[in-house]
Amino acid sequence: MLHHDFRRLLDALDDLNPAQIEDAQTKIRDLRRKTEAISEIEARTNRDHTCPFCGEDRREKWGRTRTKVQRY
Repeated sequence: MLHHDFRRLLDALDDLNPAQIEDAQTKIRDLRRKTEAISEIEARTNRDHTCPFCGEDRREKWGRTRTKVQRY
């Protein structure tokens, strides 16, 4: 998101009614959880260098998940 678009979004927050504020909080909370989960998965991938099935320590990229996380 561009900086000026973000500023416009922040300015518009003052005009939200209570139901809209609740919807915005829910959306932000869901996005935060998703981002934290992806970060944890990527951290584990970077930390664990062996295959849990065969024990091989070399990795090969194998596409991406629906949430755009790199598969190995």
